[in-house]
Amino acid sequence: MLLAGQASGIRFSGSPAEMGTEPARAVSELTGTCGNSSVGPSGSPWETVQRCLLCQSRPERWRPFESVAGPVLTLHYVRCQECGLVFMNPRPDASSLSDYYAAEYRLQVQGQEDPTAKDRWAQSKRAQNIVRLARPLVHEVETHLDIGSSLGELLAAFHGEYACAGVGVEPGRDYRRRSEERGQQVYADLGGLPLEARSSFDVVTMVHVLEHLPDPLAYLREIREDWLKPCGHLILEVPISLGILRSRCRI
Repeated sequence: MLLAGQASGIRFSGSPAEMGTEPARAVSELTGTCGNSSVGPSGSPWETVQRCLLCQSRPERWRPFESVAGPVLTLHYVRCQECGLVFMNPRPDASSLSDYYAAEYRLQVQGQEDPTAKDRWAQSKRAQNIVRLARPLVHEVETHLDIGSSLGELLAAFHGEYACAGVGVEPGRDYRRRSEERGQQVYADLGGLPLEARSSFDVVTMVHVLEHLPDPLAYLREIREDWLKPCGHLILEVPISLGILRSRCRI
């Protein structure tokens, strides 16, 4: 599902079918368990979530949703009965997330760190669709920040459509390297961006990123307050459960 809006608010555009997403996929792919262990596949510590990431409900209001067996470990999802959010529990703790995404994540979800042919194709098509849907809403772009820029397909698509300057954030080492080989400016995290980049972006895009964050609402507030221009646009694509959006929240 694609969500697009200016810094002052969010509105919804597009549908899972249009975007080629998988509506039944749970809302996060960043966390999991290995049996009943609290240690990840490389020995990294994991934590048990105590509050819903959206509505702050407690575990007694959650129900098992899905378990997904990957090449390395099994990921467990729960669904909040209060707001409908689906998330992983347990998950890597904050101290180990950067290491997890630098190398382990791609190995977990696709069995290898290098991009697959299917991944390249999907990213190219998704980037084209996002630009197509954004064009009627966003007329001019000088600066674009893509968080979770992966292979740089969306950066390239925005540059091709708007002739804008693009900056990417991609924690995966191999994916970041391939993007840099295309001549793109890409950082491992937001903290690496220069100070002069703050409040300088006309558009910030986050495609299948929000569901990976330990505190998504705080992250959205940071984007609005620290990185977007006052009238900038935030474009999100997120997986949704069963095609139902049950709650909205202010950021």
